[in-house]
Amino acid sequence: MPMMDAPRLNAQNVKQIQIQERNHKGVTVINYPKRQSEFEVQSHLYEALKAVGLNVRGEVKHEHCRFDLVIYDKENNPICIIEVKGRGKENYMERFKHTKRYSKYSSYNVPILVCRNDSDVLPTLNQISKLLKERK
Repeated sequence: MPMMDAPRLNAQNVKQIQIQERNHKGVTVINYPKRQSEFEVQSHLYEALKAVGLNVRGEVKHEHCRFDLVIYDKENNPICIIEVKGRGKENYMERFKHTKRYSKYSSYNVPILVCRNDSDVLPTLNQISKLLKERK
């Protein structure tokens, strides 16, 4: 019987080998995330906003924009847009202000807030509270 050549290694079969090596009793091991995801931050902020009785909607699409969160007043007019990040640097808002997305967002003439992680949830709530007081 002729000897068969070993299969050539490429990115796909190396990945498959690594997955097989991580298998334990037929179950693939999924590594626990090292960082909090944007989804988790958005979920925590959304729940906190709902808990204080605010009319907040997520993943709001309008024209060519998709806003992470938008807070509306009782007449369903937008009060502010919230951009959520899973992890952001201290100066994220300064850099964000120089993007096309920020230009689009600012064209709606409502305040734009940024929540970068769970530790920003309370300060974001405080910013929103201040915005609501200024509207009265």
